[in-house]
Amino acid sequence: LSYLAEYGGVNIIPAPSVRDSVSLRLRDVTWRQALDIILNTYGLSGVESDGFIKVVPTTRYMANQAIQEKYLQEKRNIARMQTKIISINNATAKDLIKPLKAVLSERGVVDTDDRTNSIIVKDIPENLQKVEEMIGVLDKETAQIRISAQLLEVESAYLSELGINWSAISQKVVQHPPADPGDSILYTPEYQVAQAAADLVRDPIGIFKYSTVERDFNISAAISAIVSSSKGRIIGH
Repeated sequence: LSYLAEYGGVNIIPAPSVRDSVSLRLRDVTWRQALDIILNTYGLSGVESDGFIKVVPTTRYMANQAIQEKYLQEKRNIARMQTKIISINNATAKDLIKPLKAVLSERGVVDTDDRTNSIIVKDIPENLQKVEEMIGVLDKETAQIRISAQLLEVESAYLSELGINWSAISQKVVQHPPADPGDSILYTPEYQVAQAAADLVRDPIGIFKYSTVERDFNISAAISAIVSSSKGRIIGH
């Protein structure tokens, strides 16, 4: 152990009961691998703490761990319980019950109030903090896409004030016959002439009209301005 400590530039402190001499011949291994081999072979454990590696018999280490765990459990058992109510903003309170139970102590209890969508948790202060941290992670708003439509009636003289590029529809005449024979009634010379002469916004003839706007354009503000100035009106949502 002294050689490994010097070679690895680390501090290794053996327990008083660790006194045996060890002879090994190893190749192509690091000092840490060599230390692990020694510990596993001779029933020892290395405990890292404050920049030191303490080498103790594994039986002693396990006994100390059991004592420490028992002490912590007794401390939790006598700790004063507190109750906290936490409002849930985005998630459903009932859906959080299962993951929250994982951080509670044996005495901890968690319930919900459906009316206010709140979590009611009773536990030691240490675990209440863990519950709050977990809720902060889980109570996130789900990303959604909202699609809305409005029907707006606007005087043709003020169409340009909407800031919409109506020239997106440049093709007024059907170029090819319809694939469905049942639609051939639309593919007539009379329809072609009427379609070519029609104003794309004012006089639509049996087709869907669309347009384009700039990416950063606020169409809601434009509609509000048109409506407030009595140049148009919203006739449907």
